[in-house]
Amino acid sequence: MRPSRPFVLSGALTAALLISLWMSPNLVQAASPSPEPPTLDVVTLRQGVAAAGVGLTAMPLDASTYAKNGRTMAPLRFTAESFGAAVDWSPQRPLDVVIRDGSTEVRLTQGSTVAYINGKQVSLDAPAEVKNDRTFVPVRFVSEAFRAQVLYEPETRSAVISRLGHAPTLSELELYTLQLVNLDRLTNSLEPVQWDDTAARTGRAHAQEMAQAGYFSHWGLDGQLPGYRYTQAGGADHVAENLAKMWFEGGSAAQYPAPDFLRIISQEDGLMKSPGHRANILTPSHTHLGVGLATDGHGGTYLDQEFVDRYGAYDSLPLQARAGQSLHVAGTLDEGVRFFAVSLGWADVSPMTVDQLNHTSSYSEPAPTVNYFQAGYVSPKPVEVNGQHFQVDLLPEHLKNPGTYYVYVWATLGDSDKPVLVSGRTVVVTP
Repeated sequence: MRPSRPFVLSGALTAALLISLWMSPNLVQAASPSPEPPTLDVVTLRQGVAAAGVGLTAMPLDASTYAKNGRTMAPLRFTAESFGAAVDWSPQRPLDVVIRDGSTEVRLTQGSTVAYINGKQVSLDAPAEVKNDRTFVPVRFVSEAFRAQVLYEPETRSAVISRLGHAPTLSELELYTLQLVNLDRLTNSLEPVQWDDTAARTGRAHAQEMAQAGYFSHWGLDGQLPGYRYTQAGGADHVAENLAKMWFEGGSAAQYPAPDFLRIISQEDGLMKSPGHRANILTPSHTHLGVGLATDGHGGTYLDQEFVDRYGAYDSLPLQARAGQSLHVAGTLDEGVRFFAVSLGWADVSPMTVDQLNHTSSYSEPAPTVNYFQAGYVSPKPVEVNGQHFQVDLLPEHLKNPGTYYVYVWATLGDSDKPVLVSGRTVVVTP
């Protein structure tokens, strides 16, 4: 029985919408701030990378990790302090390093393959050593001395240090995916994203439906796309979805291993090697992420990443409306975010079979059919903009056909004059 490499689906998310826009010249918090998720006592190190995943985020290191004698070597102080230990140097023996945490004391000597754990001598495969004025220690020895579990993923040369004390649950692996995403973003000089419960519920429900029904697609059995699912879950921002699936070949169902840190590393690595998914993970405007995981009982693990762009708060919209009904679109954007446009996209949606879903690939959201700009631009009706607040009543004739309408809000960020989607809610219009 062997694991397959992840299979991934990409989403072409906003290119078509941008082209359409550029060819045209109270408040409900957008998915209210998520409660602080539990702390994840897990660290990820990658050989040759001067950064580490810690908890739900990532942090830079003052030196890159490397391999020696088949062992991952990491900066001493970071390795010790990542699980709460203190580091001391012996004034009488300057080459000695002492690491203490509660009742455990580890003593190493730079350049020596002999170490001591609470006074008991042990042998090392690789000694502590100094490189570029930094002391490096073997990660596995030091971590396991303090009762942490260490795993190694060879393809990405990643070492995982877990102090959970148990095999990770699906919920903990969802949080771990956030750590890996933030590690990828940090190594590409991007800001981290934060956990979003609404997006996680969205992704989890879709992953479970795919696992239970036996399909793999950005569309659901109802024929709807991620923006619709996020709206139904209570979200009001824009979301962009990545999907990945890993399965095991051969063996019986009883032999399939449970998802673990190494499988999540492999799935994230597969996404980063896919241009479309990599672009989504590394989109600078993303601010939040929700992750859903599900298993199908046959060795398959389904991963759903829902990236969120959160830049304001918006008045609520109905989930359903009658054809020809006007919609009031309003909101307040964050400071430094400039309103650009409100636009409408439309899709004629119908349920899909499992076979149809398994023949889909990448997705794009419906392109705008009409764009509303503020006064001074060609627009069917001007959007009222007062500071950070905007509002407009969409014309009934633009909502006359039954189907799923996407109500987009566009804005520009920072010094850029290129608009990005900051809200993408859906309203189902009936006859």
